[in-house]
Amino acid sequence: MALAAIAAFGVSAWAIFGNFSPTYGLVNSLLCVGFVEYWKFQQQELAIRWGVKGVSSIEIKRKDFVGEKVVRDRLTGQETHIFSAPKRMQRQLLQIPFVIAASLALGTVIATCFGIEIFISEVYNGPFKTWLVYCAAFEPDIETWLILLGLPAHHHHHNLPASRDWRFN
Repeated sequence: MALAAIAAFGVSAWAIFGNFSPTYGLVNSLLCVGFVEYWKFQQQELAIRWGVKGVSSIEIKRKDFVGEKVVRDRLTGQETHIFSAPKRMQRQLLQIPFVIAASLALGTVIATCFGIEIFISEVYNGPFKTWLVYCAAFEPDIETWLILLGLPAHHHHHNLPASRDWRFN
């Protein structure tokens, strides 16, 4: 029921503005950002209500971690291994080329899908146009259903070892 207003907006935008509306895209993007920000607030409120705030921030130190230097705490006497912030930043900056490459690859795939859909619906006038437009519009849905149909078999193979009795008598 919560998505009824958004669905109604989508149908009315399609009826009023037609296909590929920039207005619909902008409003849809703003609704998505608003939902994510609302969910962040709601998540913190629920964490406080359920008494689990800060549970995910617990970090377990790896035994094989070697810091650049060791600092002893004056109060507790506990040794703390320190890894400098500039060196941490250098390692994190190594991710940028991979993020750019993955973003370009994903953007290329999405732009190609939209290009094919626009070509079929706006330019192509050959046989099976209505069928091709229908298939192009629901291509992501078809892929999702194929994945969902394959998941039970996939999970079945992963659950086989867990279903055995591994106790040794």
